[in-house]
Amino acid sequence: MGFKMKSEAISRILVFTVLLLLIEITFFNGGLLISIGAAALCIYFGVKRLHKKSGVPFLLLGLLIGISTILNMFTFKLILLIMLGLFINKFWQTKKRPATFEPESAEQRNGNPEQIQRKSLFFKNSFSGNDQSTRQVYEWEDINIQSGFGDIVIDLSNTVLPSGENFISVRNIAGTIRVLVPYEMEVMVIHSVIYGSVSILDNQDQRAFNETVQYHTALYDESSHKIKILTATVAGKLEVKRI
Repeated sequence: MGFKMKSEAISRILVFTVLLLLIEITFFNGGLLISIGAAALCIYFGVKRLHKKSGVPFLLLGLLIGISTILNMFTFKLILLIMLGLFINKFWQTKKRPATFEPESAEQRNGNPEQIQRKSLFFKNSFSGNDQSTRQVYEWEDINIQSGFGDIVIDLSNTVLPSGENFISVRNIAGTIRVLVPYEMEVMVIHSVIYGSVSILDNQDQRAFNETVQYHTALYDESSHKIKILTATVAGKLEVKRI
């Protein structure tokens, strides 16, 4: 259902864009056809002659004309403005009503503040280049979320988790990731972030910049009930709390 709605929205945007483009060309800027045609011809000859030195200038000229034409179009500017408005509205809505995930019912109990250990992992995030790390296969039988912008809340307070190691994976571009875990669960968190902050259990916020860090409770390795939380975000905050 959600996919169908997204497809319909995209179709409407495409139809609206084509109509605006036709109106702009027909009534306001007929010269666009000449610019688009010139760009297409230059790109065509450039691709055809790419094996020769004379093809590169044609290709670059065609791309330059095409990009310049698109950037100066009223339709492009209007669509960009509309998309920016939709993005801001969506981001604001997720701030007021973050996406919440609550997988099934469980008991909760009070616990005392606990100690956690923190260490930086061997590798860092990088904006470019090739990074290699050991690959390990997990069965994502609990939660695996990939999101764009906005806040995410995962509430495990009413969830019966099986014995053994359980996994949560969240990838987000920007926003707050909040995970609420039961008191009886030992926790490990592996968090990768470009810029943001981290708040784990009873510890105060800690700034993180372009790094991957790992946290775990003291009895994680020995526990028969534990949860591993893998998160990645470009900018935002990670909160893991007991509930």
